[in-house]
Amino acid sequence: VIYSCAKQEPPGVKIQPQDSNMHMLYALEEAIKTMEPGVTQWVWALDMSGFGMRHASPQLPLHMNALFSRHYPELLGTALIINAPRLFSAMWSWIERFVDANTVAKVRFVSGTREAIRPVLQEMFPDDLAQWLEDEVMLNRRSRLSAEQTSWWKAPPHGCDHDPRASPFMLHCYCDPQAPRNVRSRLARALRLSLSRLLTRCAA
Repeated sequence: VIYSCAKQEPPGVKIQPQDSNMHMLYALEEAIKTMEPGVTQWVWALDMSGFGMRHASPQLPLHMNALFSRHYPELLGTALIINAPRLFSAMWSWIERFVDANTVAKVRFVSGTREAIRPVLQEMFPDDLAQWLEDEVMLNRRSRLSAEQTSWWKAPPHGCDHDPRASPFMLHCYCDPQAPRNVRSRLARALRLSLSRLLTRCAA
């Protein structure tokens, strides 16, 4: 699952299609690295809180569509668009004419109160992730974001109820140095380094 929120973008930054392409390219490559064996698709949850005129370039979604269709065909399972404002809905009615019909069929809209979005999240995701997404969406809907939400890539202070980086399970899997995946990764890096040194010595 890839989660993005317009409101968490740095203020005063002009959004350029090529910048968004590079950001999304990085996010996709990192997401692919986390896909377990047998997982072939991902969900992109687009929280539209904070979406405004600076995001309204029609070139931006068209660039995204070209990126997905040319380089990541069939990887998108669902695009879940959360709390889309009227401005985006008007844009989408025009953009979808230029998007492949299979991709359009994967787009799902949900909006409303916590109680309104909860059943959709619970239907699509495990309980741990559904709860994290619900809390994240509600926190990013506030008129003024907290320091933790604006610096979402940093670990929150001790005792904070919500970590904006990821769900507890994902944090354990990818941030806990003692998690089996990370232990294996460190061992693999150490093995590659040792092998590299051995080959260097043999070459010398």
